[in-house]
Amino acid sequence: MTGYGEARSAWVGCELRSLNHRFFRTSISVPPFLSRYEYEIESLLREKLLRGMIYCNIITTVTPQTIKCDTEIAKRYSDALLSLKKSLKLKGDVSLDLLSRSSSIFRTDIDETQVCKAWEETRGVLIRAIENLLLTRKREGKKIAKNVKNRIENLNRMLCDIEAKLPQRIERERVKIEKLPYEDEALLLLDRINIEEETARFQFHLSCMKEILSEKTSQGKKLLFLLQELLREANTMSSKIQDAPISRIVVDIKTEIESLREEVENVL
Repeated sequence: MTGYGEARSAWVGCELRSLNHRFFRTSISVPPFLSRYEYEIESLLREKLLRGMIYCNIITTVTPQTIKCDTEIAKRYSDALLSLKKSLKLKGDVSLDLLSRSSSIFRTDIDETQVCKAWEETRGVLIRAIENLLLTRKREGKKIAKNVKNRIENLNRMLCDIEAKLPQRIERERVKIEKLPYEDEALLLLDRINIEEETARFQFHLSCMKEILSEKTSQGKKLLFLLQELLREANTMSSKIQDAPISRIVVDIKTEIESLREEVENVL
């Protein structure tokens, strides 16, 4: 399910984007000194968001790092360069610009206290961003639920159309079957064209979907399973009833199920 959420404090900002995905995936961007907390960030996102492609971008205006220069090593570099200049009779001076190109002269010290403080601040901002993203998901979910309910009603209406046409179809076939020489064969063929069981199961699955939509917990997988069952019943009806008007309705049912499946895949 798509969504967007952001939150900020005095010196931490977090932006979250969620795209539709069957599973849970993340792309996390944080300052280098917070990279050690990427697992905790992913765990928070997984716990709250459950599914989707989640893009998380965290920025800070603080840097709990200090860069120090080792003057002793710098002096050795300088002496070595001056010795090289003298030995090879080179021109030029040993400048600050030249010495600064040697990374071994500098070291980075991290203030662990500041890192822990930055993480606590970041964690709070991240949680608020997640809550804001969930609000946008909830709004989208209401729209999807409304569309799904409308499509369920469409399927129910089409099923009623089939049930209305079914007695006439069975009666026409009965006239033909009664002319068969063997009664057992006739009864078997008559039973094969009867789709009352399929329509009853189809109606039951639709009722289950309505009940699931009223629940507040994650039900996307249940809905997808029921759609598979609906399609199975539709295929069975199509193969048993060789009747043009009913077949056209079944085709429309399959099309509606496919559209419904695309909607439900966006539901957690």
